[in-house]
Amino acid sequence: MREKRELPSARCTVCGKVVFIPMAIDLRCGVTYGGKRCKGTNRSAICVGDWIACLACDATGWNGQTRCAHCDGDGWLYNRDKRT
Repeated sequence: MREKRELPSARCTVCGKVVFIPMAIDLRCGVTYGGKRCKGTNRSAICVGDWIACLACDATGWNGQTRCAHCDGDGWLYNRDKRT
């Protein structure tokens, strides 16, 4: 059985990519799409209630041998207003 992933520390304001590295908070998102870098910023999401465990994978990021499609393999779902 896989272990639960740690809580994310940030989320991109544009693409929504989850970030697990606290040092990346307030830095520009590093995700690229079609050769262009996302214009979003990694905003802090370390408050209680910012995240809920993905029920589909029990916060592991995996369903059997495949990456969880519900949480994109992150194990956690953002629980705050998506505009912030």
